[in-house]
Amino acid sequence: MSGVRCQVFRAARRRISVLTCFLFAGLVASSYAEPGDFEFSRELEAPEELSFDIGAAELDGAVFADTVGNYADLRVFQNEENEIPRLVRPRRSLKTTVTEYPIRFNRSDFEVLSDNRIQFTLTPTNSSDRPIEISFTSRQKNFEKLVTVMGSNSRDSWKALVENEPIFDYSRFMDVRNMRVGLPASSYKHYRVERTNISEEHQSPLTQIVRDRRSGATVSEVTTSNFRREDFRIEDVTLRGKKKKVGKSSIIIRDYAATDFSAELDEDKKQTMLRFNTARVPLTEIIVHTEDVNFSRSYTLQARESDNAAWRHVTAGTISRIRAGRFNQ
Repeated sequence: MSGVRCQVFRAARRRISVLTCFLFAGLVASSYAEPGDFEFSRELEAPEELSFDIGAAELDGAVFADTVGNYADLRVFQNEENEIPRLVRPRRSLKTTVTEYPIRFNRSDFEVLSDNRIQFTLTPTNSSDRPIEISFTSRQKNFEKLVTVMGSNSRDSWKALVENEPIFDYSRFMDVRNMRVGLPASSYKHYRVERTNISEEHQSPLTQIVRDRRSGATVSEVTTSNFRREDFRIEDVTLRGKKKKVGKSSIIIRDYAATDFSAELDEDKKQTMLRFNTARVPLTEIIVHTEDVNFSRSYTLQARESDNAAWRHVTAGTISRIRAGRFNQ
């Protein structure tokens, strides 16, 4: 695709698949061509560790920009004379995946503190487990609580790992919820968890109005509201660890700089129009860069093959960025 436009907040970078062209020596070309038939050419150098019969060369942005979408006009010649059959395919590498797993633990020392806090201790049953996160499960909505986690090997002295990290649900205003608290790398035997504001007072939606009327006129009016005390209930607590696993190969992703980038603000439609060129690279992802936080914006993405072609709808969705304490999404 030669051009892309996107109605978003701001954007600046693209990620594409890296393609590899394989050169097979000693085979017959499927159609006749000569080097002079092509406007663009460059030398390919195969890595030394490959055998004499097969070589590989990585295609770059300049090649993508000058070839057609299906690479039908891409040919390989040996010594600028003999055409060599080629295969264009995504380059792959072994993929290392990181997965989360629940850590078994024993819970003890639950205590309600005088300043509207609770605390309890979690002890992993397997001493080799390294927690990287603690998460909470609750059915309640519209809240914000602060969590402090400390570590100890003896329970006599405790070291703070995270302090006053928020867990929250802002369903009243937007679909944003965070029930996880990340932990720094550690190897403690015990973890003490403290949570603030276990009980809160909420105003009742019902209001009582008492009027004193005499001779058809209102002499006085008293408005009263009721408050109810609500405890924050947690159904479950989970400790999580991470483990690495080398699995199937995956396509290599590489960054290429966007060109001809422009931004245009439409005050009437309240949207920003972004345009940039992709030079026909196999686009896999668009990353939006902005210094602003705590926003949510809808976007539509369109693309076209040339400057004179019509714009074609590609996708639409929502981008958001929420930052609260260590939480960043």
